[in-house]
Amino acid sequence: MYLAAIAPITAIPRPNPQILTYFTSKKLAAGCLVMVPLFKRQTPGLVLKIKSLRQAKSLVKQTSYGMRPISYVINSQAILPPAQIQLALWTSQYYFAPLGRVLKSFLPDIKKLANINFGLASSPIDRRQPTTRNPQPANLSSDTASQNEIIIQTIKHALDTNQQTILLVPEIHQIKKWQIDIEKEFNQTPVIFHSRLTPKQYFLNWLMVRNNEAKIILGTRQAILAPAQNLGLIIINDEHSPFYKSYDQKPYLNSRDVALKLAELIDAKIILASATPSIETHQNSTSPIVQPATCNSQPPTQVIDLRREIKAGNYLLLSRALQQKISDLLSQKKQILLFINRKGTASALLCHDCGQTINCPNCSVPLITHQNYRPGVMALTRDPSTTKVEIPETRNHTSISQLACHHCNYQQPAPTACPHCSSHWLKTIGSGTQKLLAQTQQLFPRAKIAILDKTIAPKPQDEQKILTAWQDNQIDILVSTALIFNLAPDFTADFISIVNIDRQLNLPDFHAAERAWQTLKRLQRLLCRSELVGRHAEFISRHSEFISGSSINAVDSGSEPGMTTFLIQSYNPKNYAIQAIAQNNDQLFYRQEIKNRAHFFYPPFSHLVKLTIKHKNNTFAKEQAQILKAKLDRAIIKVPDKIKILGPAPGFIPKIKNQYIWQIILKTDPKIMPKLPILLGIIPKFWLIDIDPENLLS
Repeated sequence: MYLAAIAPITAIPRPNPQILTYFTSKKLAAGCLVMVPLFKRQTPGLVLKIKSLRQAKSLVKQTSYGMRPISYVINSQAILPPAQIQLALWTSQYYFAPLGRVLKSFLPDIKKLANINFGLASSPIDRRQPTTRNPQPANLSSDTASQNEIIIQTIKHALDTNQQTILLVPEIHQIKKWQIDIEKEFNQTPVIFHSRLTPKQYFLNWLMVRNNEAKIILGTRQAILAPAQNLGLIIINDEHSPFYKSYDQKPYLNSRDVALKLAELIDAKIILASATPSIETHQNSTSPIVQPATCNSQPPTQVIDLRREIKAGNYLLLSRALQQKISDLLSQKKQILLFINRKGTASALLCHDCGQTINCPNCSVPLITHQNYRPGVMALTRDPSTTKVEIPETRNHTSISQLACHHCNYQQPAPTACPHCSSHWLKTIGSGTQKLLAQTQQLFPRAKIAILDKTIAPKPQDEQKILTAWQDNQIDILVSTALIFNLAPDFTADFISIVNIDRQLNLPDFHAAERAWQTLKRLQRLLCRSELVGRHAEFISRHSEFISGSSINAVDSGSEPGMTTFLIQSYNPKNYAIQAIAQNNDQLFYRQEIKNRAHFFYPPFSHLVKLTIKHKNNTFAKEQAQILKAKLDRAIIKVPDKIKILGPAPGFIPKIKNQYIWQIILKTDPKIMPKLPILLGIIPKFWLIDIDPENLLS
C-alpha cells in the first residue's frame, strides 16, 4: 500500500490546502495523472510524491481525517518533468494562485493525455532535476536588427550542442517574422505556442515538445510552460514588454520572471533582450558591458515647448517648427512619420453650455469620438486613382459620426445636441489619429497622408498593406499609433515627430516615465535602422563569447550627431525622460528613474501587490475595501516598515462594464516575499490578487 501526495487539477481557493493525500495499491511515478475524488465529484490530479505505507506510518497516525483511495490511473507515465513540477509549485506559491489552476496552464486537455505513450526517448532525464545554482541572465540591449542576428547565432550554438531553445516574444504578430527567420536559417520549423491555437493544435505542439521532437520552441508568454526536457537556452525578446504579464486570464503570472526561475531550476542559459531594458533588468544587471553595432550618428533631437506655441496663438497639434519642417521635407520628396498614441478624433465630446461630457453608460469614462472610417482600408488623401489600395473619401471629413468606449466596446452615433441640456454647442477635446489627420490635411492639402491605427488596420494584413504603400512611396505622411512598431525592422522614415508625449508621461502609474522613454527611444531607432544594415556580422565575430555562453551586457554606445531630425513636442520639455533622449544619454534616464523608485519604495526596491474588488454595487465594494484595509493594518502591525498599504481607493477608472472597482496596493520589502502568502491568506476569495502588477490603472 502507498500514500500519494496529489495536486487536484482544479482551482481550490487559497489558502486551503493545495496538495491532498490519497492511498493506492500501485507504486505510481511522480508526475503521472490519476483521477481522484474531491468532495462529491471526480477530478484529475497530478502525483507529486509517493511513499510506501511503512515509510509514512507516523503521518497516518497524525491525520485526523479518513484518507480516500485514488479512483483510477489516467496515464501511468510522468506527464511533466521534475523541473516543470517544481516550477508549477513555485509559481503557485509566488503568485498566490491555486496550484490546480497553475497546473492547468502547464497541460493540454487532460482527456487527450489518457493512454498516450510518450516512449522511452522522452522520459525525464537526470539533467532536468532541479538544481541549487543560480545562473545570471545575459542582458542584450541593441538595435532590433543587431539583436535579432545575435539571437539567431545564439540559437545556432544551442542546436550545435543538441539543446532545446525557448524563444519568447511578447505579441502574436511577432511570431511569423521569427518563424520565417528560423526556417530560413536552420531549415526547420519551430514549434509554436500562443493563445489563438485550437485545442488540437496546442495538444499536438505540446506533445512534440514532450516527446523531445522539437528543438526550437517559439511563442508568446505561455511557451515558457512547454514541457521541454533538454532545455539549454531561454531567450526573452523585448523583455521590457508589459505583455509578458498575464492580465486577461488567471493565474496572473509574468513569463519573464517564470523564465528566470526555470533557468535557475535547470541551470539553463537565459538572455534578456531589449533595446530599452526595463528598470528592473538594468538595476539587477551585474555583467560586463560590450558595444554592439549602432548608428554612426544618432539623430539630432529637437524638443518643442508647446507652452510657447499657445502663447503665440498656435492651438494646432503641429507646432510652427514642425509645420515648417514638414513643408521642407515634402518639397524634398521625403517621408514623414507623425506619432500620436491615441486612435480616434478626440478624447471626449464636451458641451460648452453645461460643461458635461458624453460618457459611456457602462463605464466611468467619456466616449471617444471617431470619424466613420471603415476598418481595413487606408485613409489616403490625394488622387485615389494613382494608389494601389482602397481609399475612403476623407477630404474635408471633419464631422464626428461615432462615439465609442474602448473598455466595453459600447458604441452610439454622435448626438447633434447635448443629452444633458439639449445645447447644440458641442466641441471635441483632446486629440487622436483622426484629428491629427484632419489638421495635417488642412495644412498640406497636396500631401498623400495615411493613418495606421487599430481602427484602420485591425489585422496584420492591413498593416502590411500600409507598409507596402509606404515602401512604394505612395504615402508622404503617415499618422500612426504604437502599431508602427509592428512594422519594424522593415519600416524606416526620413523624419519622425511625436506630436505630444505628455499624456503618456503624466499617467498616474510608476511605470509612466519608463514607458514614455521607451516609446521615444523606439521611435528614435526607426530613423537609424537603414544605416545598420550589413554591420551586424562584424559585431557577431567580435563577441562570440556572448553567443557561446558568457554573461555579458550588450548596450548601445553614443555617437556624433548629424542624421535626420527627431522632433518631440511637449508641455514639459525639461522632463528627464525627454532630456535623456535629446542628449542621447540613457544613463541620465536610468539614474533619475532609479532614484525616484528608491525614494517612493517602488520596484525594484519593493514588490507590489494589487488587490481589486469589482461589484455592481459601489457601496458594497467600498465597504469591503474598508473592512479588508482594517484587517491588513492589524496583520502587519509587527512589520510596519516592511509593508506599506495604499488605499483603499476607487480604481483609476472607477467603473468598467457596469462594475465598480476599488483597489488596495501593498508595497512589500523583497526580503519578506516568502512570508507574503500568510498575509494574503486573510483576503476573501472574491478579491483579485495580482503580484507584481504591470499596470496600476486597470
